[in-house]
Amino acid sequence: MSKIKLSSKPWCPEGFTIKSNKVIKSFAPDRVELFWAKGQKEGLIKGEELLTKQPKGVLNSNVLKWYLENPDRIPKEWEKYSGIYFWGTILRYPFGCRRVLCLDFDGGEWDWDYNWLVGDWDRGNPSASLASAKNLPGKTKGSVPPPPRLFARGEFYT
Repeated sequence: MSKIKLSSKPWCPEGFTIKSNKVIKSFAPDRVELFWAKGQKEGLIKGEELLTKQPKGVLNSNVLKWYLENPDRIPKEWEKYSGIYFWGTILRYPFGCRRVLCLDFDGGEWDWDYNWLVGDWDRGNPSASLASAKNLPGKTKGSVPPPPRLFARGEFYT
């Protein structure tokens, strides 16, 4: 199992630039929980609004990269979601659109993908956060069955 480099530069896929990054000071895979903002379970919420509702313990792209290098540590239940988002790192694509990365289970294996901040999120698109970020405004607990996968890999357009 590889070690996560918390203090290192955020992981950034080729072609993207880092717009913002939240440094995390500690990470334990067994202390990660899924987060849904208020209103996200009931319907659609725009990414720009969702960005403002993320908990303090939201995880960044270095954690996403660690999960990709250690897929055996990804909880099995995450497979049922359209994507697990890592809002701690916001990227910019060369065409100017801001994006957020996600873990995507597609074709029986894990990979990374992204969505535009102008896109829509729903109950199938939770974010990964540290369990210590509990009891924040808008925090919703519980397991929500995901909607059917509406998009094929890379088809996140509004």
